[in-house]
Amino acid sequence: ALNGRLIWETSTQVAGGPQQIRWSGRDAAGRTVPPGLYICRIDFGADSDRAATTALARTVAVVY
Repeated sequence: ALNGRLIWETSTQVAGGPQQIRWSGRDAAGRTVPPGLYICRIDFGADSDRAATTALARTVAVVY
């Protein structure tokens, strides 16, 4: 069941174009997370009134 707990976050300023942020599979305390499905939410922080959305969510499968 999804319980909505924040596992890990980062704040990174990036320039335009393709970007990559790697997650080690560890929580904020450095512990390896249990196997399962996690939701990755990316907030673009767009200032434009023309932007249809400023966030994106995808699932990430963690397996060992």
